[in-house]
Amino acid sequence: MSLERTRAAAYLCGALAGSLTTVAIVGVRDQSLRDAAAALVGALAFGAAAVGLEEWTQR
Repeated sequence: MSLERTRAAAYLCGALAGSLTTVAIVGVRDQSLRDAAAALVGALAFGAAAVGLEEWTQR
């Protein structure tokens, strides 16, 4: 079974979104709100990229 490059990129973006969400949670816990906000913006961007790439793969 081979994995298409766009689907692999979608999975990678999803993993990065999850990691950045964890960073944001830790930032809030440590009261570093600026870092948490930056991590959430990154998580949102990578999450959107993951969805876009997965949809593109479906075509």
